[in-house]
Amino acid sequence: MDGPPLSGKRSLAHVFASALLCTGEGERPCGRCGACHRSMQLQHPDLHILDRGSGATIGVDDIRTLQRETRLRAYEGGRTVVVIVHAHRMTVQAQNAFLKTLEEPAGDTVAILLCENTTQMLATILSRCVVLRMQRVAEARIRDLLIAGGHSDAPRAALCAALSDGRVGRAYALAADEAYWAKSAQALQVLGELARGRGLAQAMQFLQAGRQDVDELLLRWQCALRDALVQKAGAQIAALGLPVPPAVSALDAQRLEDLLRACMDTRRVIAANANVVPAMDALLIGIFGGTTICP
Repeated sequence: MDGPPLSGKRSLAHVFASALLCTGEGERPCGRCGACHRSMQLQHPDLHILDRGSGATIGVDDIRTLQRETRLRAYEGGRTVVVIVHAHRMTVQAQNAFLKTLEEPAGDTVAILLCENTTQMLATILSRCVVLRMQRVAEARIRDLLIAGGHSDAPRAALCAALSDGRVGRAYALAADEAYWAKSAQALQVLGELARGRGLAQAMQFLQAGRQDVDELLLRWQCALRDALVQKAGAQIAALGLPVPPAVSALDAQRLEDLLRACMDTRRVIAANANVVPAMDALLIGIFGGTTICP
């Protein structure tokens, strides 16, 4: 499964695993049998999950340990299911070792690889897999899920849905993350100061401190600029609801459009593994100096 973080890969993998291990009748997973309960609680003896965390690499020793665990016959006599989380973090040696499992699986073994970037996977691995790409969920659907589940009130649910990039898991995380909203308010304050032609040094310090979350910060700016542009143009498009700093609202429509495009371009450049600091410096100087500098 290929998709960005919090796009539902892990939840879907658990459903697939439960269906494969289900011993109930009719539609699977039935959700009632003992195998389903053990699978959803991650306690099924024939479900093997390799998860080293989002920042760690998966080495060849990890794969060999997994292969030893799955070499024996399934405990409950059915399938063996292997789930590798962050599979794109397997080293080349680990991927080559895992290739043997794909080519010569032990018994009735099904492997589910969860990946955020298939370009980091060997072609020999991908050619032996069915690639399922996670699709974005409509904002309205995400908003309704948040409200129906009691995760948020309607205004914040709408904003979480807009900021989720179509990822339900991300929307749930945002709804519960008060620190995120505090950081968001700070980011908008920094944008407002830049729009007034001051605060460049403070902005650089702020973004340097949050460089691990720079895409999130840029997304908040992008949403605020988008709302300001919508209001300025009188377009019949719903605003996202982020409070727009007065100095940003005061900018003319062309300037807002230029800054919005610059934020979007900077996010794309950073996503392509560009150096964060020069990209952000170019954007900040462009906002501060009244010109648009695309990295």
